[in-house]
Parts: sequence; C-alpha cells; structure tokens
Amino acid sequence: MPATFHADGSYVYLGERRPAVEGQTVTIISPVDNSVVGRVHEFTPEEIDGVYAAAVQAQVKWRNTSLDDRARILHSVADFIEDAVE
Repeated sequence: MPATFHADGSYVYLGERRPAVEGQTVTIISPVDNSVVGRVHEFTPEEIDGVYAAAVQAQVKWRNTSLDDRARILHSVADFIEDAVE
C-alpha cells in the first residue's frame, strides 16, 4: 500500500493512519519562497521491509486473479480516476 501525503507529517502505513513521529519527519520547503509546505514521514528500514512484504503478498494474490477479474478491476480503477478528474 502506498503511503499517503499529509501536510502535518501523519501518514498511512499498511492501511493504518498513523500520527507524525518526532524525529522521523522531513520538512518540505517551497523552492519558490522558502515557505514550509508541510512535513512528510521518513520511513524506517523496518517500515520499508513491511511495505515490501505486503507488496509481495499482493502480487501473489494478483497473479492468481483471473484475467477477466483483472480487467474488471482495472476498468473500475480507470472509472474512479476519470470521475475524480471531473
């Protein structure tokens, strides 16, 4: 699962929203005016390993998904994106 950006430094990890962790955030500075845009979480090696393990498990499930189901899922994602753009 991808991480989601939250300007306050909180983040989503393996589907769970987590608060910002002091000392584990990176401040994002605008190159335009040097203002603080927000803070993002800096993942630990253990968190990265967890994301990798989840991706491996998801790939196995995807590999075992029929082509018809894959097509249906991808069309649903495309519809969602198109609706979000409108």
